Amino acid sequence: MDWSYYFKYVQIMGSRYLIVTGITFLICYVLLRRIIHSKKIQQRYPLINDYTREISFSMLSIFIMAFVPFMMLGIPSIARHTTYYTNINQYGKWYFFLAFPIMTLLHDTYFYWMHRLIHHPALFKSIHLTHHRSVNPSPFAAYAFHPLEAILEAGVIVVFIFTIPIHKFHLLFFFL
Repeated sequence: MDWSYYFKYVQIMGSRYLIVTGITFLICYVLLRRIIHSKKIQQRYPLINDYTREISFSMLSIFIMAFVPFMMLGIPSIARHTTYYTNINQYGKWYFFLAFPIMTLLHDTYFYWMHRLIHHPALFKSIHLTHHRSVNPSPFAAYAFHPLEAILEAGVIVVFIFTIPIHKFHLLFFFL
């Protein structure tokens, strides 16, 4: 196992998170704050503790969610059983582009049922409450999950990588 791949996944996911949430925060919470304020459902803005919690759990989730593709592709005894491929011509360009809507459908189905599951009373407090603590979520709450929820969120990668052919660009576009 080459751990540099893991840290590359963390770097890509972390950079994307910080860029997207940072720009969204800057636009919505700083530059357009006065314009957007009257349109907000909740007029109160999150406190510094809310931002800290959201960013901390999001960073932890990124480390967890990056570990799943690393395990699937970084451990040769697992990787050889996956559907991961690097040559677009292996399945054709038509499949390469068709895979994106297929992945969207599979992801949304997976997410819907996983999310329903963690809203069950037996699981909500121990797994999903962390995410719902952001009652007035900022953009930084995007990945603010309990570690077990982060594992469940990353589980869709396992579904993809063992069921449909997945090109490296599919992973980069969809997850990283």
